[in-house]
Amino acid sequence: MFSCAGFTFVSSAFAYAPRTAGGSLLKWRSQQIVISVSNTGSEHVSAADLENAVRKSFRKWSDASGVEFVIKRTSERDVSSRKSGGDGFSLVTIAPTAANMLLFEADENNSGVTRLFFDKKGRIVEADIVLNPSALFTVDGSRGSFDLESTLTHEAGHFLGLAHSDVRGATMYRHQGKNGVFNLPGTYPRTLASDDMAGIRHIYGSPRKGRNSFGSLSGALSNQQFKGRDRSVWLESASTGTVVAGVEVRANGSFSFKSLPVGDYFLIATLGDYSIINQGVGVSIEAGREKRVTVQSKRSSSPNRVRSFGFNGQISNLAVPVEAGHRYTVYAKINGEFSDRLRLESGSPGISVDDASLAFVYERKGETVVSFEIFVSAFTGRGEYAFSVYDGFSEVGYLPGVLIVDEVRNPWHSAFF
Repeated sequence: MFSCAGFTFVSSAFAYAPRTAGGSLLKWRSQQIVISVSNTGSEHVSAADLENAVRKSFRKWSDASGVEFVIKRTSERDVSSRKSGGDGFSLVTIAPTAANMLLFEADENNSGVTRLFFDKKGRIVEADIVLNPSALFTVDGSRGSFDLESTLTHEAGHFLGLAHSDVRGATMYRHQGKNGVFNLPGTYPRTLASDDMAGIRHIYGSPRKGRNSFGSLSGALSNQQFKGRDRSVWLESASTGTVVAGVEVRANGSFSFKSLPVGDYFLIATLGDYSIINQGVGVSIEAGREKRVTVQSKRSSSPNRVRSFGFNGQISNLAVPVEAGHRYTVYAKINGEFSDRLRLESGSPGISVDDASLAFVYERKGETVVSFEIFVSAFTGRGEYAFSVYDGFSEVGYLPGVLIVDEVRNPWHSAFF
């Protein structure tokens, strides 16, 4: 597992999170950005493979945001030092130089770092991406390696001004696994999640194509008993159950989403431990309009005790990739003892949980692992899906994006249906 690092930004602990500095949103002033790719590779990555992966990775963000990238080759190899203030030259490099290697001295398992330079108005003037020259990167899903394109797609999000997301199936999620976690390739971050696209539209607006298909949402949590606590608001598609976006609630209780796709949504508010403080508020987004809502918040009857999901005998904080049309056995790790009152439920009509399948697996050091079976309908579309956690009939927790339906093939299913 690795966490990617970044510098000179204020991060957030929730879903799509634009970086800020001094209250200003960090973004590039120009809609056309020049990127220089070093012509020096590493032991495991050729310069040609690096450039090819850069082009593929940035193209995804360009399609989502309308920002254009001009990609060139360069003989430059070193990241700009923080003290220098930058050289105005945006670089992608994996060259094993002393300056680049120093970035990974504190965490040799880190796969990549993005360093931003910006002015007093929050305008990004340079961004350098450095991949760990000592790390093993591949493009074919080889076990134990980092996926080159997934890593670069994640770092490209930082390059454009995004911090980390807590939607586990998102490209910008704060952790990404090596190939082989759950005995599956770690390639799903190559594809931008709905939350990733919502985040980049928040910064740069919607792309010209389809611009009339978006609206905005703003609102506030009216009950301030949780003031000073980490809080977030999530939006699920009312028709598909996919997690579309999530944002951090500001200290005064307000929140806002920009450039949301037109449609109907359910709004869920949670505390930092994903305990639900409001559930199922319906909102409709109309083209070119801002919807305003006031949300009543209250603590659920008991805290959310589910922390991690698992699959194939492994527990992780990553999303579990599945294929439509199959049945799977999934694991959940909870704080405390096993209770047959525990239930999990998906908000998607295409994903169902067999309540009778809930079973105790093991208990260790105050944590319990349980298993349960899910059915993923053949008609379930691509996207990131959440599970709601129930204590009996009371909904207590929300786990955003822990299940992902994507192009990653998962042959470890229980049965066809």
